[in-house]
Amino acid sequence: MINRGDQPTMRFRTLETTHSSAALAQDMGSILDTLVRYNRSFVNSDVDYFSCRDNAITINGYVPCSGRTKMIYRQFYLKDAAQVTIALLPSACGSIYRGQMSLFYGKATDGLQGLTAVRGPWDCFASAQTPTCGALQPGWYTVVSYGLGPNYSNPLQNFSGNDIGQANAFSITVTPVTCPAPKYNRPQKAAIDTLTGQPFLIQWGPRAGHTVAYPKTDTTYTLYKENFNCTVDTPFSAHPLVPCQTSFTKVAYYVFRTTQESYVQIDTKGFWGTVYSGNARNGSATFDATTLIQPCVLSSGRLQICQLQPGVYTLLIFGDNTHTCHSVQPTIYIDQVGVSRFDFASKAYDFGTVPPDSLWHNGKAGDVNPLDPGRAPSNDFFYCTTGAGQNDPADISCMTEWKPEIYSGKLNNPLYQGSQNSLNIPKRNLWYTFTVTEGGNVRVRVTNRTIGKPYHLRYAVYKSDVPGGLPFTTVVSSGQVDSTILQGLTLVKRNDVFGNGYCPDVYDELLFYREPCSPALDRYYILVENVNSYPWDMMGVRPNNQIDVSILLDSINAILPNFDHYSTAGNIGNNLGVGRHTGPTDNYSCATKSNKEPFINNPSCANKTLWYKFTTNVTGHIKFRIVFTNGQSTQSAYGLGDISFYRQIKPADSTATGLQHLNPAGTSIFDNPTNSYWGYQCISPGTYYFILTGCGKVSEYVYPQIEILEDAGDFCARPAVAALSGPGMKSVSALVDCHT
Repeated sequence: MINRGDQPTMRFRTLETTHSSAALAQDMGSILDTLVRYNRSFVNSDVDYFSCRDNAITINGYVPCSGRTKMIYRQFYLKDAAQVTIALLPSACGSIYRGQMSLFYGKATDGLQGLTAVRGPWDCFASAQTPTCGALQPGWYTVVSYGLGPNYSNPLQNFSGNDIGQANAFSITVTPVTCPAPKYNRPQKAAIDTLTGQPFLIQWGPRAGHTVAYPKTDTTYTLYKENFNCTVDTPFSAHPLVPCQTSFTKVAYYVFRTTQESYVQIDTKGFWGTVYSGNARNGSATFDATTLIQPCVLSSGRLQICQLQPGVYTLLIFGDNTHTCHSVQPTIYIDQVGVSRFDFASKAYDFGTVPPDSLWHNGKAGDVNPLDPGRAPSNDFFYCTTGAGQNDPADISCMTEWKPEIYSGKLNNPLYQGSQNSLNIPKRNLWYTFTVTEGGNVRVRVTNRTIGKPYHLRYAVYKSDVPGGLPFTTVVSSGQVDSTILQGLTLVKRNDVFGNGYCPDVYDELLFYREPCSPALDRYYILVENVNSYPWDMMGVRPNNQIDVSILLDSINAILPNFDHYSTAGNIGNNLGVGRHTGPTDNYSCATKSNKEPFINNPSCANKTLWYKFTTNVTGHIKFRIVFTNGQSTQSAYGLGDISFYRQIKPADSTATGLQHLNPAGTSIFDNPTNSYWGYQCISPGTYYFILTGCGKVSEYVYPQIEILEDAGDFCARPAVAALSGPGMKSVSALVDCHT
């Protein structure tokens, strides 16, 4: 630049590294004591700088990181094993902390010959921490920070990112090793009841609310907690035992005994488990195939043994290195073992013919429960020995699976083995049968009698194709029992669900209707499935569960319809004029449906049709609806499923050829004075028919109601009149939607 001067100013400073040799290493002392003294969880080194002097050397074969030429030494002492994190300080207030670090065993000021690289995550790091099972043991440690950049011999090798003049400092964060050590990881150390010095005594027996008729005998025992730390229990050959998987490194032993034949469900809390007979503590458990009771199984609650015999048993729970610093506290659920009375369709409880007395019957008249007269004749239990047939109807099943193991007939019977990822429970069901002669409402109720297990049971009613007049004993002896859909069962109804969840709760009662018009003696079966209350109440899914079944028949007298066919249509009126008109009353009870009827709105449920007709000379609109009696209440309704409207286009023809369907779209209007919906269509002089479809109706009384509205101006005889009393102008409106 012309006429401009330049006078640069330079400032030089001599920068030296404070801890440039092992002898000059910063001594951070006992960092655990420092943390206690200042009530902190970390301690920082001092701040040092990388200079232009190269001082990097190889330490007992350990080469500086990535060819770096500068080193800073610091040392610290651990008096106890600890989990340690070492990291460069974060940049702050213009300071940028640089360097790569490596950790060595030994004290630098005692000489380099005593330093050995720790390796692993501690090689050339900016931040590193001990793995879960890699706690640094008590002793001295040296941290060497490495830098790079020019030196006095070659000052021009400066480049972006070098460490010359940059600060170096780090923090050491210490977490004491807190994972408790295992207590029960050897056979001779197996967990037992410390109060008695004997194996845990696992028994079922009377509990709160128990009675002889309605027993409550299940009990859940919580065993001691076992901890898994970094201890490895391998080789298992020294125990000796064969682990469930070769990757397992940890094991816990528990010894328990039973004095009764029992059903047990052991919850290993998601760990693998297995059970052997014998006492691990005294060497009577050999852990081989001859003493194996429960093969290895994984999943909470899947270790289930039916008919476990009195004796002493050892439970083994396995873990691997991922379970370090975890714990397990198993529980054992126990209850008595029995045999269900009605486990198969051929053993179904027979109610006989249900009397039409509108009373609940929990058994056949005169029957007494053979096990306890204080129980209903239909009373039975779901035990661990209760199962299901592979092809039993599944209409009521929810998260269940067929378990043929239930019927293996063996004692000490394990129901599961291997990895069990399914949430399903064993499918168990009980069977009941009855016959009905009369028509009417049949109500079925299944009551859960199990104390402390309030969830309802899923069940369904099926109709058999075997003649109902055959006694059930004959049905059984002649091999005509229906237990599958293919054999002739037809689903009548299942109890409805409510609520949310994997398997929502269900109502304990259902109702189905039998036509009273031409009743037949029919046989029905009730299939009851064990409760599944997952995930709300795991107790609810376990045997034992006790139930009663009751049946009520509320018979209905047959009421024959008057207007069941086109030819007998009820006449609302002839030449009807403007105004509201009502058809004669009829009853849906025995109404039928003809295959010659025209298209009906909602045909899938239109099984009880009633016919009505009228004639009119009016052009205009018609409003129409049905009025029916349901119990003690009278209601009005209009909808596609209630009524279909037709215009006659060919006399004496009830098919679509003779009747034009007028309301396929279900056009309606809301009528404020009656606070109800009405069908709404055009009409002109002619003959019209209604079909009351009977959708959703059983035995209600019903009649149609119509209102005819005239639209003036369609004919000379019925003009739209403008009344003029003298000279002037008069406007007259006319609704022409329905004009011909």
